[in-house]
Amino acid sequence: MSAEEQDRLIATIAKNLGSIKSNENKILETRQFYAADHEYGERVAKALGLNMDDIR
Repeated sequence: MSAEEQDRLIATIAKNLGSIKSNENKILETRQFYAADHEYGERVAKALGLNMDDIR
């Protein structure tokens, strides 16, 4: 994906996961992204305002 496509993907994920009230669910989902690709997971975590210590 291009950098712009990656940015849009992160924004879309953050918007949708951000609507979930449970931080536990956000963390669980973000861990899956992190497991697939560390940078991807870190970008999602940052967009959601999550602590990376909870993700790793």
